[in-house]
Amino acid sequence: WKVLLPSRNEGVALRADPECFTFKPECLNHEESWTLFQMIAFPRKDTTEYKVNEMEEMGKQMIKHCGGLPLAVKVLGGLLAPQYTLREWTRIYENIGSHIVRRTSFTDEDNSSVYHVLSLSFEELPIYLKHCFLYLAHFPEDSAIDVGKLSYCWATEGIQRPRHYDGATIREVADGYVAELVKRNMVISERDISTLRFETCHLHDMMREVCLLKA
Repeated sequence: WKVLLPSRNEGVALRADPECFTFKPECLNHEESWTLFQMIAFPRKDTTEYKVNEMEEMGKQMIKHCGGLPLAVKVLGGLLAPQYTLREWTRIYENIGSHIVRRTSFTDEDNSSVYHVLSLSFEELPIYLKHCFLYLAHFPEDSAIDVGKLSYCWATEGIQRPRHYDGATIREVADGYVAELVKRNMVISERDISTLRFETCHLHDMMREVCLLKA
């Protein structure tokens, strides 16, 4: 008999059996991470302040903290995509460094720098999206969250902002919030082909850990 014990922390397996064989899935190399990052962080922008060369240099430094993990690269790209100016990129670049220096407590030391990137993506959310994201901690791990029910939960808790309605229904407002979180790669969901709505959503386990820590 063989027992397969999946964990991102190698120490968990070694504590179970110091003689065990550990298999580490391959992560993205720097070039692959950079290619993925560019696809998300550099959509076409019509602004004279968009200084690609300077932003690219900072981007290459920032993706080093992603540890080759596609989730972290996509979250970082989603965080930077709406930022048009060099000043905004510089602020986030410096914030990533300060997050890592402060070393917020995470249980998985092997991926601590990755978690700091994910944590910063939360810090950069507008306040109403922070509340929406944190509410997802109420749901069990790996559960498919019904967006229809979630929309009324958000409304009941007073999370949905009245000015966002402007004639829209509770569900339509929630769909907009989910779309923003999906665009930032913080929530996983796809629009239903027939309804064009987000019917369910869920959290990657690493994003859920960030959610629980911040809740």
